Order: sequence, then structure tokens, then C-alpha cells
Amino acid sequence: MNASCFFMFLYWFLFVSCVKENDGCPEMICYGSISGDVRKRRPIPDDSLINVNVDEDYCGNEIISGQYSVSSEGNVQNAVVMIDSIFDSEGVDTAKLNLLEVSGCVLTPRVLIAPKGGMITFKNEDPIGHTAHYYLINGETKKDLLNQALPDKNMEVTTKKPLRKEGLVTVQCDPHNFEQSWIWVLAHPYASVTDINGDFKIDSIPTGPYKLKIWHERFGYKYIDITVKPDKNTNITIEYE
Repeated sequence: MNASCFFMFLYWFLFVSCVKENDGCPEMICYGSISGDVRKRRPIPDDSLINVNVDEDYCGNEIISGQYSVSSEGNVQNAVVMIDSIFDSEGVDTAKLNLLEVSGCVLTPRVLIAPKGGMITFKNEDPIGHTAHYYLINGETKKDLLNQALPDKNMEVTTKKPLRKEGLVTVQCDPHNFEQSWIWVLAHPYASVTDINGDFKIDSIPTGPYKLKIWHERFGYKYIDITVKPDKNTNITIEYE
């Protein structure tokens, strides 16, 4: 065997070994995706009506709480599905707009994923005043982070400092305590909020075994072991009792 043939053989041997070692992927880092839906077993709870006792002329006398957001078929909206304990900031866009808006005395979106190091912008579209009061959630306790006033219509305020700590943050309006949103601050991009059908998808995840964390404001946490395979989508159904 001459030298050129030997080196071609060696290259092919190393290439095949690498592919085999990385589950069929010729690259050292391969990617896959996770998709699926989040569901609630029966009985399915209804969102209650909250009595409004301030600014009734504008807000109305009652507002739907929005805490459950479960369809009659059991599809769970506004659950967060995320990879737990992964340290990968690649793909995190700290410059993107993370917007909360209050309109008709309703704060939207109900649930938002924001990057660690990013900022939150709050917009008031109502002709009455609101506040953006941020709290960091730690178990049953919450830590006061920031309170910003928005007295005028179409006023926008942005948090004074970047989000420095991962975790769960809630935002409430002081005069209208029924206005509430939740923000998951993450140092990686591998998370998704379920849509009206309870569906989610997380793309471009490095292959390997992970623990999937699922959170819902009323149903709490669930954890599922999952393996992301190269160039494949893993589909799962997550069910709350």
C-alpha cells in the first residue's frame, strides 16, 4: 500500500469512527429538536372571573383571570417547556425586544421567555395609569426587583438594568392587581411557550440526554428525561393529572 492510499484509508477510518461515536453525525456537535403538546386530564378547570373594584368605567366590572388557559379538549396554553441545567449561551439574543403590553386592563403576553442579559419593555395602551412591578419568584416567596409607573397612554418604559439572574419573574400592576404576567429568564435559547393548542417546539438542540422541565402557573412543575437525536425530532405528549 502506497502512502496516499494509506492516508486515505486512515482518513476514512477516523471519519467512520467519528460518525459512529456521535450517533451517526459527522460533526463533533450535532443537533435535533423536540416538539409535542401539553395536556390536562379531566376535570378541566375554568378560568374564574375577577371582580374589578378600581377604574370600573374603563376596565369593566369583571375580567377573566387567565390563570389556567385550558381548552375544553384539555390543551394547555402558556406552559413553558425548557431544557433544564444546560449551560449554552450560543443563540441567545440579548438585544431582541421583550415586550409586555397592557390594553383593556389585560396584560399580554401572559407568559414570556426572556434572555438573561436582556431587557423588558412595558407599554401602556390604555388611557388610565398602570405600573410595572417586577418580582423575582423563589419558591413561596418573592423579591421586589423594580417598580415603574406608566401614567399616560402609549407610554413605554424599559427596565433600568439587564436581567442578571435566571429564574421566574412575575410582573403585576399595583392599582390593578388582576393584571399579571410571568417571565422565565433563561441563559439559553432551548425553551418554548405552548400555544392555544398546547403545542410547542424547540429547535437546534445539541444532541444528548437531557431533563426537560415543564412549568405552568397553576399546575406547577413536571420533569421528563429525554434524549435529543441527530437531525431528528422527538415528539412527546406531556400530561398534567
